[in-house]
Amino acid sequence: YNTQTWQVQKTLVPSANNPGGVGALAFSPDGLWLASASYDDPVIRLWNPETGQAGPLLSDHIKEIYALSFSPNGQYLASAGEDRIIRLWDMGKRTVVSRLAGHFEPVWSLAFDPAGDFLASGSMGDGSLRFWTVPQGVNSQSLSEIPKKTYALAYHPKQKLLASGHSDAL
Repeated sequence: YNTQTWQVQKTLVPSANNPGGVGALAFSPDGLWLASASYDDPVIRLWNPETGQAGPLLSDHIKEIYALSFSPNGQYLASAGEDRIIRLWDMGKRTVVSRLAGHFEPVWSLAFDPAGDFLASGSMGDGSLRFWTVPQGVNSQSLSEIPKKTYALAYHPKQKLLASGHSDAL
């Protein structure tokens, strides 16, 4: 959508092999790529948002993907979902550089800190927030005893603050 006129600019249509609705979207910081993931499909699709043309596919997940997040410098794309493994993709090579394992339930939310040094992740039932070094993928910190489902994560752009949205409605 054009946010000044609210008119549709492009409708991006994935292949006929993709029966599920779109579950995650993320623009690269430079605006050159739009990453999308659909339910019932373990593939990330990259799109040229200017032309609407489909670009490369990123394929390493074995189940559907629920969350996508680009690092602030655009070097990495994080993806996660039903299989509980977070993938950290090198966008220059379009390959997985780290597989981050630690959640016991599907991963629903991802967010990079403003410097791009850490990735936060939250799941749909294991009651933890995890913090990973980038690009090494080391689980440097875990917070437990939070509400079981983490729906959303967002870092403040200038302060050392992380907001998290959970199933407890607080």
